[in-house]
Amino acid sequence: MKKRNIYKALCVTACSALMLGTTSCSDFLTIHPSNKITEEEFWEDRNDLESAVMGCYKQFISSDIMERLVVWGECRSDNFDLLSENWDDMKDLMNANLLETNGLYRWDAFYKDINFCNKALQYGPKVIETDASFTTEDWKPVEAELKALRALNMFYLVRTFRDVPLDFKSIGTDREARAASGAQVAAEVVLDSIINDVDRVKDNGMIKYSSTAQDKGRFTKQSIYTLLADMYLWRAAKNASADSVAKYGNQSQEDYQKVITLCDAVLDMYMTRYKEDNPDYARTSASNQENPYFLTRLRSNGSTKDVDDEIYNQIFISGNSSESIFELQFDGSSNKNTSLYNISNETGLYCTTNSATGRLQAASPLQTVSRQLDNTNGVYSQTDMRRWENMRYTEAGQRVFPIAKYVQNTPTFKDLTDNSEGAKSGLKSTGNFNSNWIVYRLSDVLLMKAEAITRLAAPTEEQLQEAFSLVTMILYRSNPTVTSESDKLKFSDYSTPDLLFNLVMRERRREFFGEGKRWFDLVRLAEYDGKTTNMLTLLLTKYATNTNAVKAKLSSMNSLYGPVYEDELKVNPNLHQNPAWEKEKTISRN
Repeated sequence: MKKRNIYKALCVTACSALMLGTTSCSDFLTIHPSNKITEEEFWEDRNDLESAVMGCYKQFISSDIMERLVVWGECRSDNFDLLSENWDDMKDLMNANLLETNGLYRWDAFYKDINFCNKALQYGPKVIETDASFTTEDWKPVEAELKALRALNMFYLVRTFRDVPLDFKSIGTDREARAASGAQVAAEVVLDSIINDVDRVKDNGMIKYSSTAQDKGRFTKQSIYTLLADMYLWRAAKNASADSVAKYGNQSQEDYQKVITLCDAVLDMYMTRYKEDNPDYARTSASNQENPYFLTRLRSNGSTKDVDDEIYNQIFISGNSSESIFELQFDGSSNKNTSLYNISNETGLYCTTNSATGRLQAASPLQTVSRQLDNTNGVYSQTDMRRWENMRYTEAGQRVFPIAKYVQNTPTFKDLTDNSEGAKSGLKSTGNFNSNWIVYRLSDVLLMKAEAITRLAAPTEEQLQEAFSLVTMILYRSNPTVTSESDKLKFSDYSTPDLLFNLVMRERRREFFGEGKRWFDLVRLAEYDGKTTNMLTLLLTKYATNTNAVKAKLSSMNSLYGPVYEDELKVNPNLHQNPAWEKEKTISRN
């Protein structure tokens, strides 16, 4: 599918109307070529509003945000290890030695986008008064879209820093910016605010735009529901500990049930769209008992030798697949996704065409291959295609396994029955890098629902069997040669909520490797437990040395959240540093 640049750059007037307060009032509204308009006068018709909305998306795919989606969501986890020792910020992050001087924890780009959304939400309704063709009904889906994007920004911040400033008022000038500078708000308040804000408008989201790229690259009703499910899942985990239950009562269990309900609604919307796009659905549905949601499957004509990975190609290379729910759009020209191979002027996080390695590699447990379909360490089995979708094997003086997801072309497997020796694939050109970044896809919904079921106080056996089916549906599609019932997983081995939850966690790790989710999964696990013990058991498997030092640094819940960057502390005196990292000022780098 040819990709389109749906995130058109803001016109000069839109930039002027939306920009953050870094200029005085006199030049805040300057537009090209020479005339000036007041802020209110900019919002005259639906085209102005559409330009502003696209500006919000354009900011969200900026390199300052995209880079942090990877760093915040992956790099502290048990998925990644460091290849280069001369990148101090990343080395400190990997070694749990976080300093307020670490530029990887800048959050200003997210607040810039939040303010863009605030501005559009403030002035968007004025278009109803000035454009007769734009009605209140027309405004409702735009409002839902903007509130979802704003919430997504805040959700990344609250998962990374926990307590963060919360301000839904737009800022236009330096004076307003200073007046609006507030202290951090408790994570519980932030979560309640963004959940309630989106929940009120969730049913107003667009069902369908005019193109597939817009359906996948802009918030729709389906993707708004998915975001809500994710936020409820996080809040449910935070409120599951004994202390939280004493304070919030049954809210955690209610939230887990909401996750299930929302996921069911998303799946209904997904299947409705699938049937519309596939007229032969009725004829093919009977043969898809194990794949009722039509996950992309491999078509190898029975051969296991030299098979092209169509699953990886459709989801991660071509983009906007049938499984996509919300993915950030890059066309390779106006919008290049450079964050994976070029971050902070470093060589790159993932593979690059210049070195074929990058700065990071898969952590040591993931470098091995298992004969077990579900190894309890979460590693890939010898029949699992995802191992070579996610990483490459390079013999360059040492065995290294650089990250390849998104940046390599379609892998070709030598033998699907034994993937231990790797797969053949080329790397995408960094000069025309157009891989979309997936925020949510069908696998997210299936595994969120499965996780929520395992966290219910008293799930029925039927519910547990459904959760097991959802997980194995994803597992089997990446192990296409596992067809014998004797080789498949047995429900009897995973029939308790705890056993099944651990299976969900392992499958999330295998499925979403390199997609910016694993660290948040580990933090959510710790939040549910109310302590770091179990998540550290998983995390410490990647460390060959200094395990006691890392364990000591990450013993408190505070330590799972990032430090406030020093520049933010300087410009906003109301902020305070995360107490876990105040003492780190005096700890030398490892």
